[in-house]
Amino acid sequence: MRTAVLIVASIVLIWIAGYVALARSGFFELTRADLIERYAGPESKFVNIKGIEVHYKDEGAGTPVVLFHGSFGSVHTWDGIANELVSDYRVIRMDQPQSALSSDIDQENEGLLLEDFVATFLDEVGVDKAHFIGTSSGGIIAYRFASKYPHRTGALIIANAPSAVVDNDAIETPLGLKALTFFSQHVLKYQPRIYWNSFLKSLYAEPSRLNDKTVNQYYDFGRRSRTAPYVRSMFARVNDTAEIDQVLSIVTSPTLLLWGTPDRVLPEEMGYQLQRKLVSTDAELVMLNGTGHYPPVESPLIVSRYVEAFLSEYTEPSTLP
Repeated sequence: MRTAVLIVASIVLIWIAGYVALARSGFFELTRADLIERYAGPESKFVNIKGIEVHYKDEGAGTPVVLFHGSFGSVHTWDGIANELVSDYRVIRMDQPQSALSSDIDQENEGLLLEDFVATFLDEVGVDKAHFIGTSSGGIIAYRFASKYPHRTGALIIANAPSAVVDNDAIETPLGLKALTFFSQHVLKYQPRIYWNSFLKSLYAEPSRLNDKTVNQYYDFGRRSRTAPYVRSMFARVNDTAEIDQVLSIVTSPTLLLWGTPDRVLPEEMGYQLQRKLVSTDAELVMLNGTGHYPPVESPLIVSRYVEAFLSEYTEPSTLP
């Protein structure tokens, strides 16, 4: 009996050692070409912006609405919202540089400001002015664009986006996710599917809403191999709260804030804080109870209702081609 236990234990240890070795060697990585083959669809388009090949979708007709996903996200963040908007609007969503199917930021573009990048992207796709919607870190891009390019911004909708420096050490993280994060970062050097499943569930108000398709997308995009070091680009500036305050203080676009709760990353007080900092516009704040950190992913139909109602108030086809 003891011999059998030792044999089984040895097999398990050998399997674990082999798995760790494969993970650290990059065996589980996917190239950008692999991801394009797996995820690019009939609606997928690519455009070169400042040497960066950007994957985007451009669907529907009418007033343009541009959607920005959050960290680790992709155009798929907006699948549910786009399906609801596309009958009335021209819906444009892109994979941000270094995300999903878009190419890396090279060293020449290391200081790239994503709001300027978005302006160039809009020029390329023939959009002068649009409504903008951003979730999580995508909300940062949305309000920075609105701040710098008010003449190109119609209505602004932001969901669960930081308005100050976020203290990551103060975020309440489930013990199991902490262990998975440590093991993934320091042992595997790779984030397995179980990590993404745990990570996403921790951000959902109702974890039962999380489906395998969403987990697989985050897992696949999270294991993308890179041709250049990951560059944080404009997001380095979120370490300066005074600078963020200045940006927010000059946003004049009509603004709707949608705040999914509970949110362990950005509690609802952060929503009220963002509203207070938007001193140059009368921002409306709606708390979406039972919706979590990623409202467009977890509860797209609920979010769509608020989005459609708000955009309908500020859509002027004659001034928003």
